Amino acid sequence: MQVALQVAYDVIIPILLTAGLGFWFGRQFKPDTRTLSRIAIYLFSPALVFRSTVNSTLKPEEIGQILVFVVLLFTVISLLGYGLAATQHNLSRATRSAFILSVLLANSGNYGLSFVEFTFGQPGLQIAVLVVVMNSVMSNTLGIYLASAGTASMRQGILNVLKVPIPYATVLGFLVNFSGFTLPVPVERSVDVLSQAAVPIMIVLLGIQLSRISIRGELRTAAGALALASATRLLIAPLVILGITALMGISGLTRNVLLVQMSTPTAVFATLLATEFGSDAQFVTASVLITTLASIVSLSVITALFVG
Repeated sequence: MQVALQVAYDVIIPILLTAGLGFWFGRQFKPDTRTLSRIAIYLFSPALVFRSTVNSTLKPEEIGQILVFVVLLFTVISLLGYGLAATQHNLSRATRSAFILSVLLANSGNYGLSFVEFTFGQPGLQIAVLVVVMNSVMSNTLGIYLASAGTASMRQGILNVLKVPIPYATVLGFLVNFSGFTLPVPVERSVDVLSQAAVPIMIVLLGIQLSRISIRGELRTAAGALALASATRLLIAPLVILGITALMGISGLTRNVLLVQMSTPTAVFATLLATEFGSDAQFVTASVLITTLASIVSLSVITALFVG
């Protein structure tokens, strides 16, 4: 218990305090979140990914292992979400879709990267940025399909992935890494400056995004399903992760990063997908709020029990 409290105090509370400032800033000044998000997506995050991959000590087989893990995890959690949603007979089709989204999409970016950096430092961040890239690909394809309750084309999801620079920054970073090419000092320092801003702005954006979402309408009929979805995201998903990493023989720092990063709360991005593609946005929004607050306890306990 003492270790869990220490983790909450040292790692999670700083994230939530910073996000809380973002929440206050969002309510007070009503900033243009689309512009801020684009700055993060097109400048700061690619710089962070590029720097991390250029300096990465990961071997090609380790990169492939992480890719296989993410695909397996999304597959298993999707099937689990489908199965659990099917047991909730009072839910509409849109709410069942929202249930699966709430269980499936973890906040591996603006929450997960922060958690990993605070807990494991730069070595962990090298792994975490790869997870974000792969998670983004899955979220923008499978996530869109689920958000539309099985009626959307995968084409738009793939196009969304191709529009953002993060995958290209990943490939370019590894090309520089494996070729042994030395970046010119001005370029290297510019990348460093941009990358250092990535994690702070992502935490602040999390708070601003939370300040913008609202829950309207009647959720009492879905309260049981909401509790089940939240518990699955925070408690069952980590057990699935432990099972997959054990099955694949993943251990050490890689296992620990995958465990904490993919055990994070429901992603705010899930609310955006639900709103855009006709799922139950109220249900997803409630899941985001509940799991974000409850993660103070769940991630503290997970880290204390399983991360050495």
